[in-house]
Amino acid sequence: MKRTAPARILYVDDDADVLEVVSATLTLTASVQLRCVDSGESALAAMRAELPDLVLLDVMMPGLDGPGTFQRARQEFGEQVPPVIFFTARAMPHELEEYRRLGVLGIIAKPFDPVRLWQQIVDTWQGSPASAPASPARVPPPPTPRPQLFLRRAREAGEALRALVAAISEGDAVALDLARREAHGIRGAGGIFGFPGLTAQAGEIENLLVGIETRRGEGVAPSGGQLAELVAAIDRFRDGVAAAAHAGDAAAPA
Repeated sequence: MKRTAPARILYVDDDADVLEVVSATLTLTASVQLRCVDSGESALAAMRAELPDLVLLDVMMPGLDGPGTFQRARQEFGEQVPPVIFFTARAMPHELEEYRRLGVLGIIAKPFDPVRLWQQIVDTWQGSPASAPASPARVPPPPTPRPQLFLRRAREAGEALRALVAAISEGDAVALDLARREAHGIRGAGGIFGFPGLTAQAGEIENLLVGIETRRGEGVAPSGGQLAELVAAIDRFRDGVAAAAHAGDAAAPA
């Protein structure tokens, strides 16, 4: 017999925009008691205060990331550790297999559809296929999107990425990590706020940064071609943000 839906959920994500969307979506489900925190350390503290039925855990966070948080929780709480569902924009087959080997209950890829999110969580909780069709009776209405706030954030991310290129070219590991996090955050949030094109462009930037990071790990500096490709990808992203903002302005009522 399938178990009922989780009643107490802990959601962990350092991305304030995505956290707001998830919080608004899940709190529309009356049976869910939701607590949101923005770091792995805060998640462990919340679990010490009260163990939830389920933890929704973002994979890529500064400091203690999702996998690290899950491993710490298993060490600390043993058999009482709550089931964990990873949220991630890094959803290549080999990455998903690596996450599954850690022992998580399931994985939800970013960007996700807010309309289907609760159903995805319930399906994963009950062991149903992730692709099962949503049941309207069990899915809350989506939260009101805030695209202009996301676009402002995306514009700032584009400026930050462009400014970090010089430091990345000199082998600055901190700048490379910051750039990856900027791109990863936009990649995970863009589709949720209705900008799949920006999600794709941010994903391209992140993949290029991963390639540079791989070469750095091998003791090889980024090539001129890699850096030129990165700059071009960032400029395309910035142009995409500007075009999306202009389209939004044109569609706004006078």
